[in-house]
Amino acid sequence: MNDEDITKFAASLRGEVIRTGDANYDEARKLYNGMIDKRPLVIARCLTSPT
Repeated sequence: MNDEDITKFAASLRGEVIRTGDANYDEARKLYNGMIDKRPLVIARCLTSPT
């Protein structure tokens, strides 16, 4: 994904898209399972599902 793809994705989503480098990125990707430590390119926090 490039910046344009991420911007289009964010525009199509009702919710928040958090990117690496955003101030709240580390908080958003807090580990649930300590044996799996991933750093996703984006984190999507959806407000509603598509109809």
